[in-house]
Amino acid sequence: MTVSSILIARNQNVNVSKVTTALKYVLVTRTVTSCLSLLGIMVGIRTLPLTIFMLIINTNSFTTGLLQWLHLKKPVHAYEIAAMFGCYLGIVLIVYGSGEKETNSVGSTYTLLVGYIASVIASITISMSAIAIHQMRELHFAVIQFWQSLGNCACFLVYYAYQLYSEERYPLEPPANYSDYQWYYCEIILAAASSVMANSLMTICNKNEKPATVTVVSQVAIGFSFLSDTIFFGTMFNGV
Repeated sequence: MTVSSILIARNQNVNVSKVTTALKYVLVTRTVTSCLSLLGIMVGIRTLPLTIFMLIINTNSFTTGLLQWLHLKKPVHAYEIAAMFGCYLGIVLIVYGSGEKETNSVGSTYTLLVGYIASVIASITISMSAIAIHQMRELHFAVIQFWQSLGNCACFLVYYAYQLYSEERYPLEPPANYSDYQWYYCEIILAAASSVMANSLMTICNKNEKPATVTVVSQVAIGFSFLSDTIFFGTMFNGV
């Protein structure tokens, strides 16, 4: 994402280091919250059952609406609130309707507590990040993405160093239970390219539209997740 941001900025004759003093603090807030949400997601998904993690992380639509109303002083309409509850209900039905058994290992009480705290922090900081982006409407999205990607790279280096130290395993080494080794790194590259595209589009959307509206519309991903689980992974749903 760092490389793509630099290329876009150079193509558009945008200086990524040229930010007004007033917006520097907002940019720092966006970068820090982005890093915290990333770390929270990585910790939460490793320490909590996936079902619980999904339910916690997807509460960010409510947090975004609340922050939009309190901080940006922009209204959250009744139809948006109804859509938030409707989307979250869909998440609950999909998560609990899956016929798959929970495979995440559950650790000690302390480990679970860390997972809960990390997931809540991730949910809140995702919302804070969206609010900060909306406050930087005058900045080119490549500038916002550039500084976010630098922060994320630092987080990944710390996480990978910890993983290498604690597990004595190269971070990008395929897991032992991964069968299609020839596709492993291709999938990593494809996921990275998709992430760059998704992050760029979300940044553009949050800049130009109310964050609560963007969050609600982005919940359409629930439908795609449901179709992907059903078609590609053969997940059966019990009709809860």
